[in-house]
Amino acid sequence: MDSTQSMKKAQVPVVCGLCKRNSIQWKCVICSLSMCTGCNKCQKGFKNDHITVEIKSEAFEEKSVSFSAINEVECQKHSGQTWSLHCKTCKQFICIKCKELHRGHDFAEETQEIYRRPEKANENKRNRTALSKTRGQINNTAETDSAQAENVIPPELELPMMELKTKTTTEKKIEISRYFITSLKCHHCATLCSDGSLWIADSSSNVLQKIGFENDNIQVKLNIELDVFDIALFMHNNLLVSIGTTLKVVDGKTGKITDSNYNVSPLWPRGIHITEEYNPRYIIGAVLPNQASAFPTTGSVVIVKDQDGKYISEYEYDHREKTLFTYPYRIASTVNGNMHVIDRIDPNNDIGRVIVMELHTGKILQIFSGHPEINRSFKPTDILTTLSDKIIVTDSANEILHVLNNDGQFIIYFKTREIGIRRPYSLALARPGYFFIGCNSEDNRETANLYEIKYSGF
Repeated sequence: MDSTQSMKKAQVPVVCGLCKRNSIQWKCVICSLSMCTGCNKCQKGFKNDHITVEIKSEAFEEKSVSFSAINEVECQKHSGQTWSLHCKTCKQFICIKCKELHRGHDFAEETQEIYRRPEKANENKRNRTALSKTRGQINNTAETDSAQAENVIPPELELPMMELKTKTTTEKKIEISRYFITSLKCHHCATLCSDGSLWIADSSSNVLQKIGFENDNIQVKLNIELDVFDIALFMHNNLLVSIGTTLKVVDGKTGKITDSNYNVSPLWPRGIHITEEYNPRYIIGAVLPNQASAFPTTGSVVIVKDQDGKYISEYEYDHREKTLFTYPYRIASTVNGNMHVIDRIDPNNDIGRVIVMELHTGKILQIFSGHPEINRSFKPTDILTTLSDKIIVTDSANEILHVLNNDGQFIIYFKTREIGIRRPYSLALARPGYFFIGCNSEDNRETANLYEIKYSGF
């Protein structure tokens, strides 16, 4: 009875993703949209947005698309540019200018991606055949092996074996790779450029620097007198900066400051973030003018805009009409579509929390307020998304790094003092497998340390 029902379910055709009525017969190799023959013929402007192939069981997997067809598709973000690369991380085709927005990702030329598909399909087919042959053997011997194992393993050894299995998990660790002494008193925020240089802002000294690294030494490329609250990497290694009442753009080559399309007047911007996706979202934490330095605050919001500066959404209240944010200090996002906001809730000693929510719906998923083992107030100062979509949060006062998954669940914490790092403050990605920690200066020193950290296991 069960097997008959399973067969019937397997034979139900998938309906067209456009008309929702007819069975699918075509599929777009770019966006994976499935459709019927009628919609495939009638869709207006189809050739500019989609490249479709006919679905014929396994033949569809093995069918490739010509290089010229992909190469003729115009990039929707950069006028006059056509697709020439495939971002393997985001699983989408991009133009050469889009590459800056996909920094740190794995790329393949479009021809490599196109002609990889039939090879991959054949490999999958061989794997399925091999798996089918061995599945029966496994099922036939499983019960016998299980019974034999129970007789062979003494009860007193079962617990140690379980502990051994746990210890084989990849070790989570951090270690100092390099460190530098900078001319800044504190690294309040930092972000990496695609050319390997680093933007660093010191709000206490009103200085913004762009630095490079050569032979383990720092070279200051730009030194700008500017009172910056937060920064985010913009296009072409330029910088979007939160300055007092507005958002400006700093030219990455000349340091020239110009207006942006992302102001939130009459509110004042605080933490800012740009998502790394095909159509990036500009996320801005904002407060009322008279609340910029006063607590408790009212009217604090997180605003989401598109690349042209148009409003997409605004989050101020939860489903119970209670205020979500007190002071949205720093923001990060993860590939699974979540937004992570450091929310300052106490002005006197920087006590805060990390609010994790769905970017597109505003649904609250998690509120992280530190680990109970620490038994001291959680004082987050910066937040970073790793290439594996994990979240790192600095707790400067307690000299701790917290690691969370992309839904805000706690994974592990590290005491930076144990590896010689004091007063960690800001975070930024470095080369793959590494990230930067910018520190606050110790005691009355006029210089602050910058560390490149190697990490593994998360």
